Amino acid sequence: MIKVFISYSHDSDEHREWVLGLSESLRKNGIETILDRYVRNGSPPGGWPRWMSDSLDETTHVLCVCTETYYRRFHGHEVPDKGKGVDWEGAMIAQELYDARSVSKKFIPVLRHSTDELHIPKPLRPRTHYVLNTEANYQVLYDDLLDQGGVEPGPIGLLKIKPRTVGTPLTFDAHPQRTASQAHTRDKISLYHSGDLDQVVQKSKSIRNPEYLLGLLDRKPQHVHFDGQIPEKRPVDEGKAYGFCIFGPRNEWPSSVRYTLSYLLEEHKISYSKHSPEIKPLETRLNLTDESAELLSIGETHLWKLLGRQLNCRSEETDILKVLQSKEESHIFFRELVGDEVKNHNFIAGVLLAWSRLTFGVNSHSHFLLLICESDYLSDSMFFSRLFHKRSSSRWYQDLQKLLSRHQLQNSLLPTLCSPTVAEDIEDWFKNHEIPEHLRSTIRKELPRHSAIPLGDLKEKLLPILQNHHSH
Repeated sequence: MIKVFISYSHDSDEHREWVLGLSESLRKNGIETILDRYVRNGSPPGGWPRWMSDSLDETTHVLCVCTETYYRRFHGHEVPDKGKGVDWEGAMIAQELYDARSVSKKFIPVLRHSTDELHIPKPLRPRTHYVLNTEANYQVLYDDLLDQGGVEPGPIGLLKIKPRTVGTPLTFDAHPQRTASQAHTRDKISLYHSGDLDQVVQKSKSIRNPEYLLGLLDRKPQHVHFDGQIPEKRPVDEGKAYGFCIFGPRNEWPSSVRYTLSYLLEEHKISYSKHSPEIKPLETRLNLTDESAELLSIGETHLWKLLGRQLNCRSEETDILKVLQSKEESHIFFRELVGDEVKNHNFIAGVLLAWSRLTFGVNSHSHFLLLICESDYLSDSMFFSRLFHKRSSSRWYQDLQKLLSRHQLQNSLLPTLCSPTVAEDIEDWFKNHEIPEHLRSTIRKELPRHSAIPLGDLKEKLLPILQNHHSH
């Protein structure tokens, strides 16, 4: 049975009435709701803390009504003796998400206005949010609660098998002529060697959106690392598997900018390919159990499962290799590792080792794998994470580096993500990406001059400015 708890802050009488109206709409449509205003005599018998804890335990879903006040109280930034309810609920919600390794559909952010998106608490930002300002948006939320959204897939028909085409041997003219396509490819490679490849890239790519621009901030160390490990692609090269692991705190991976390294790799190394690369998430749930198995065996077990699900083929090396060899464009696969995967060095090294053994043959495209590791997972307790974060992160990085080195994979570990500096990185960003002068002035006014700011916090400040400029 579906039962919904509504977590909200008492911003105003008008806001409290809106929340009550939301609860009544759900009840009218057959969904039982729990709301503090339904408690008789103004206080539950066991007290508010126990009532909140019991309510969270007995419900299937929790709607978090996000406002500026809710965000402040959820994160414990409210003045003393004010907003204790949301503060308490926020701690319990964050702990439950932590225990579930962030894999949970129970907690759903809802907004009254689209401008409240910035006030979604950080633990809830990876989840889909709903702006309840129209009947249609309310219906989408309602369908989500009842797990009846999306489209029912049709039946799978029979495969249309046909004979394979037979190739013919090459014949060569005594005096071959270079085709226009070959000359174009040669010119691009020539531009790459002369350092002017950006001319080609700028002509071929679409206008950069605000999220893309923000993602290019302070990624020079990773750019240099890619440059040293991935040679320029030539038509007769053998397609290879390039694997990388990137590590950094969660606030350097803001929503909508998490895949910036994929974009950086796409632009820097394979932007002059005939087809744009496909960027594919590897999201299959894994169960890490066998800690004693050989490193390569661990990696193959999980990698074939992830790739088989994404490529819609059997989870066998031969099938996966055949599918990738047939692709007309490079693929960039990425996986955002969950807590037990981040802490398991053998899993990370095993996946990278299994991936590095793949080769796709002459005239085939190279393919890429990115493992994204959030350092926030390393702390055993959310309450002490800040105290031990720096030490545990450094130890994690060193231990993984040693393990990868034993298998000649040390170059798979990218430099750790760091917060962009205002004085240097943002000014470089202005110059390298042709940010207009009037937009630079607006951004400079928003930021302290001598500091480093996590990309997630920068997004909150800069994204509205960039979006406003992009829309004109």
